[in-house]
This record gives sequence, C-alpha cells and structure tokens, in this order.
Amino acid sequence: MELNVKTAAIGMEETLLDTTVENAFDLDVHLPEYFPDIQRILKCTVRPNILSVSAGTDRVTAEGNGVMRMLYATEENRVVAFEQTFPLSRSAPVRTDDPNAAVTAFAQTDFVNCRATGQRRAGVHGVISVRFLACAMRETQLVVGAEEETLQLRTQTVHAQSLRCAAERSFAMSEVVEVGAENPPIGQILRDDASVRIDSVKAIKDKLLIKGELTAEALYAPEDGGEWVRFRHTMPVSQIVEAQGIAEENRQDVTLRVASLETTPKADGSGETRLLEIAVRLFAGVRSMAASQMQAVRDAYATKGILQPQYGDVTLRTAAEQINETMTVKQTFELSASEAAQLLDVSFDRVQSAFRTDGDTAIIECAVPIGFLTLDAQGAPAYTERTAEFSCRKILAEKPDRAVCAPSVQITGCKGMLTANGSVEVRLEAQFDGTVYAAETERLLLSASVEDADGEQPRAAMTIYFSDAGESLWDIARRYGTTVAAVQEENDLSDETVPQKRMLVIPTTV
Repeated sequence: MELNVKTAAIGMEETLLDTTVENAFDLDVHLPEYFPDIQRILKCTVRPNILSVSAGTDRVTAEGNGVMRMLYATEENRVVAFEQTFPLSRSAPVRTDDPNAAVTAFAQTDFVNCRATGQRRAGVHGVISVRFLACAMRETQLVVGAEEETLQLRTQTVHAQSLRCAAERSFAMSEVVEVGAENPPIGQILRDDASVRIDSVKAIKDKLLIKGELTAEALYAPEDGGEWVRFRHTMPVSQIVEAQGIAEENRQDVTLRVASLETTPKADGSGETRLLEIAVRLFAGVRSMAASQMQAVRDAYATKGILQPQYGDVTLRTAAEQINETMTVKQTFELSASEAAQLLDVSFDRVQSAFRTDGDTAIIECAVPIGFLTLDAQGAPAYTERTAEFSCRKILAEKPDRAVCAPSVQITGCKGMLTANGSVEVRLEAQFDGTVYAAETERLLLSASVEDADGEQPRAAMTIYFSDAGESLWDIARRYGTTVAAVQEENDLSDETVPQKRMLVIPTTV
C-alpha cells in the first residue's frame, strides 16, 4: 500500500559520460622551397584546437585540428618556425535522450616526438587525448513528511545547493589588429597563447550575461630577421548564455576556457604584413544553483504493517568558499653557462593542478613546464625545459568534513631575466578560479510503502522495558512498534533519550 507522503525535489548533477579517447598522429614534414635547411630541431609543440562538440542520442563528437609548430636552427644559427595543421576528430558512445544535457570536450597533447629525417624533412609522432564529459540535471525526490499517523519519521534539516541548470556553450571571437607602426612587419609566428578571465556575471530568467577579457600574446620574428617582437592584445568578452533554469536569485557557477587559438599574419593596405588575425573559440560552463533547505528523513518505521522503505545515498553540496585569486610566482632556475649566454624567450606549457585541503585551508597545487630558448657562448640556439611548482592557499571560513573543487588555473603572464651567473629568474602571473563545496553524503528516504502483516499476533496493552542510561527513545519505540510521543507521555519524559537507567512502560499504539 502506497503511503500519503510529502516529497520535495533536489536538483543533482548526474554524470552521463566521462571518458578519454586517444588520438595518435604521425606527420611527415616536408619544408617548402623558401624555408632554409634544418641543422638541428630545437622544440616541437602540438596544440589541439576543439572547434565544435556535437551530441546525438548515442554518440558525442569533437571536431577540430592540431597545430604543429617546429622550431629549428639553421646552419647560420638562425631560429626558424615551421607550422603544419592536421585534422582532429574523435567521438565516444553515450546514451542520452536529454536535449538539455551539458556536453563538452577537453583536448591536450600527452607527448610529441620530433626528429629530423633529412635536411628538409622531419618526422613528428605524438598522442592527443580528448576527454568527453556529459552531465545532466536530475531531480531526486526526498520524503520530507507524511500525513499517515502510522508512519513515524526521523528527520533532520539539510542544506544544499540544488542544481537548476547545467549547460555548456561555445562561441567564437575574432579580430584583426595592427601590430603597430613602432614594430617591424611580421615574418613568422614563433609562439602564441591566450587566457581569459571573467569580470562579471549577471543573470535574468533563463539567460546569463558573461563579461570579461581575453588576452592573446604572440612572439614573432620580423621579416628582416631583426630582434623578436612580443605582441600582446586584449579583447572584451560579452556573451549571453541561454539555458532553462537560470534565475537571478540563484548562485551562478561559471567557467570560461580557451578551446582553440589561431593567429594568422596578414598584409595591410600597403602590402606589409603588419596585421594579425586572432581567432579564438571559448567554452563556457554554467551551473545555476538555488539554496535549498528541507526536513529530510533519515529513518522511518510503521506502527501498523511492515514498512517497505527505499533509501538512497544523496550527496549534498553547499558553497564553502569562492576562489578568485591572482598571484605572482617568482622562481629561479639554474642553467649552465653553455646553455644560456643569452636568453631569447621564456614560454610555458599546460598547467597540471590538484586540489586538496589541510585543516581549514584549501590548497591548489600546480606544476607547469617552463621552456627556455637561449643562445650558448658560441651563438648557437638551444632549448631547455624545467618545471615550476607552486600553490595557492585559501583559508575557509568553516572546516568541512569533505571539500570538493574543480579549479581553473591559467598562466596570464610569463617573463624571464638572465642573471650574471647564468640562471634565469622567472616571473609567472597565475589566475585561480573555482568554488569550494562542502560535500556530505547522507542516506535519506526516497519513498515508502506498507505491507499488511499477515498473521500478526495481538500485542499486549503495555510492555515493561528496563533501559540503560542514554538510550534513544526512537530506537525503543521503533523496536516495540509505538511512537516516541507515546513513550514520553507514559513515562513523563521530555527528552528523546533516557536520562538514567530505569524501568519504562511501553504502551501499544492502536
């Protein structure tokens, strides 16, 4: 028999898919005629660009490309960059009929090997990993009360952020900018990168306005072979994300990340290559959550019949702290005199980060490869790599039993200076963003029904029970199929525990 119970819904995020697919690639590089011969390969990178993510009922697909950039030294010790693009397309099976599922993809280069196979040829081999993540908002119904007198409920007040919307959106930005009259025309792009920050988020019904700033940087060699130029440009970000469930009174958890970057030199009206086209695709992750408070049921029994309860483990999250920090990291790396007589460039690769807590402190530990392009004492270029390790710490107002966070860490600036002893002082600007949640998993009542007790024996009008001090009246009443209120009334008790060892009269509930 179904019971007349009261329920309340809490929105939870359900992971439909979280899998990583590898994409191995092999490139046979042939230099065009106008490129000089390869004397020695210095560095080879492959940047994966995700341009689109599409989801069907049984499959999610990411489309994009990989941009291979090879820096090599010529016989005259000149550094030359060669770039080659290849297609990237990976998919993974997923089953969902939810049109509002939040689907996204992350791509990273796991490793890349490059070796010269001739003066004008090189072989490049590596692996790109594409991680697919699909999530959806699911409502879990919790029992919060009952009108049935025979149903006894043990409740507790629970607080949680109830998810109302989970969405992933992408949008493209592009701009053609002048490098400036004070800078020489562009010859070759040697390195480029981009970072994005969120300045403000404004919500109205089913819409979210995200404002921020994207910063792109390019290092290029001039056409005349002169000194390298570092060009930096900022672009305003202003995008509207539409998704059902966004509300002004909710808490908005928003992330922005650069999924693809392409920088292309272009000629201006005079025919000189003084323009740079910056094309970027950003992915926005949106979680809109409402503060929720309810009387959830941890235990239940029936005074008549046999209760058939259904319990479930429910993870409740409440926002503990918002991390929005910018910090400067200064580190010194020792390079031998033969490696670094002159510093040409300092670059960085993908940041690896991990979150943990230590008491009331949230800690984001980071490691990022730092690359040094230098000239040795004979004027020959060389590339050396070291790892910078650092952490961001945030004191939490309250110490949660379990804290979870998926932080975003971006390097927004990187500079280096060669010292007299040959070491390099590096200054990194790092940006940390994320929400720390206190997470508790509770066993709560989801639904209940009652079966008639066949052949149930008549009960005595009352039972004598000798209790120990500190015993719970709930446990006693549950054992004898009565109510806590009845035991309290019969024995003149006001608390829900027995204050001292004594005899109790247990009445029978009719």
